[in-house]
Amino acid sequence: MFKENILEYRKKKTIEKKHRFEAVYLKNKFLAEWASNILELNHNNKVQYLNKTLSLLNEKDKNNLIIKKIEKDFSNNNIKISFDEIELKSKDFQIKAHIVVQNRVKQNI
Repeated sequence: MFKENILEYRKKKTIEKKHRFEAVYLKNKFLAEWASNILELNHNNKVQYLNKTLSLLNEKDKNNLIIKKIEKDFSNNNIKISFDEIELKSKDFQIKAHIVVQNRVKQNI
């Protein structure tokens, strides 16, 4: 019984970790898409921008790196959107991403 509980607990934690990563990935994808639209990138450049931005997910302090990258890209293009505004948008997308992940989980149950 004890061993079964441990296995069930580990399985649950693994699934939760997977859902957290998926939500973080989606949040950053939404944020990168938002930024690419503001930067008015064409389709090919938009795809490259998304890939480059999402590649930062493997770095430490990934959220700030992505926000700083977007802030720098905006600044280089004379777009006046601050770090704080981008961070607020990131939080909005985090909520959206969690809802999407929760709905996927509910559909798979």
